[in-house]
Amino acid sequence: MKRHLFTLALVGALAAHASAILNFNLPINQLTTTAGTNVIFSGTVTGVTGDLTLAASSVGPAFKATGGTGLLGAFTSSFQNYLNLNTTTNYAGTIFEVFVPGTTSAGLYDTNAALTNGSQVVVGGTNSNNDTVQDNEFYAVNVQAVPEPTTMAALGLGAVALLRRRKRA
Repeated sequence: MKRHLFTLALVGALAAHASAILNFNLPINQLTTTAGTNVIFSGTVTGVTGDLTLAASSVGPAFKATGGTGLLGAFTSSFQNYLNLNTTTNYAGTIFEVFVPGTTSAGLYDTNAALTNGSQVVVGGTNSNNDTVQDNEFYAVNVQAVPEPTTMAALGLGAVALLRRRKRA
């Protein structure tokens, strides 16, 4: 009899732990931009069940593999509003924004010294049993170089000069 009660208690405890579910997904986890243009990642949160209270955990900074200054990010206001509702409905929309200052050097920002697999975003929460449930996604930002306006003007003047020369010949 004691064995059956223990088995039932164990099954009940496992069911309670399994009641909190969360699936966080970024369908596109690498975006390309230029210095001075921020990027916004969109995604979904699905499978939120029961009494799970969501909380935005963190947006880890992205660094180039060679080191240097990282790119910082923050959850968007629409995602924060969703989290504040404490709802079990699914979410689809903007999740977080990565800030790319105008002085950012070109390159792929996809690593984080604190992590072995790159920069990550963590979304999680707790249920009434104080069980923590979280899911994460890794992300990257590819910053491309843009020629300076002076360089573009010099290229434009050179092209005009070539066209004039062809017309005369």
